[in-house]
Amino acid sequence: MTKNILWVEDEKNQYRAFSYKLTPNYQLTRAIDYQSAIDLFDNSDFDMVIVDIILPSGFSQEKLSGLENVTDIYFGIEFIRHIRSFSKDIPIVVVSVVTEKEKVERIQNIDPYIRFISKYDSTSDDVKKLTDNIFNQE
Repeated sequence: MTKNILWVEDEKNQYRAFSYKLTPNYQLTRAIDYQSAIDLFDNSDFDMVIVDIILPSGFSQEKLSGLENVTDIYFGIEFIRHIRSFSKDIPIVVVSVVTEKEKVERIQNIDPYIRFISKYDSTSDDVKKLTDNIFNQE
């Protein structure tokens, strides 16, 4: 059975560059912002989530009032919190340019088993290899 992956990435070229090697073997669904990621995750079944950390909210200004604790553009971290509030088991991979120790620690405080791939130092082959390894461990 084909595994279903939610990939949250707002930059189309980044998504294409990293995802094309997965499409022959996996069903990919793309969300482009925090709001669409929440909507898709809450209304579908995914076997894995790949998420960028720097994401637009997707909310109008009045809807942002419910997210006062989000003081920066790191809506990917908030999405990871959302996922973990519903599921402790779904694998999460962060593919991002964010490598600052403080941000990585924020993510690892949510779940120390989240895997990271740097957009600067990785290729689509790295993403495919990690994804294959995750599903082969199940």
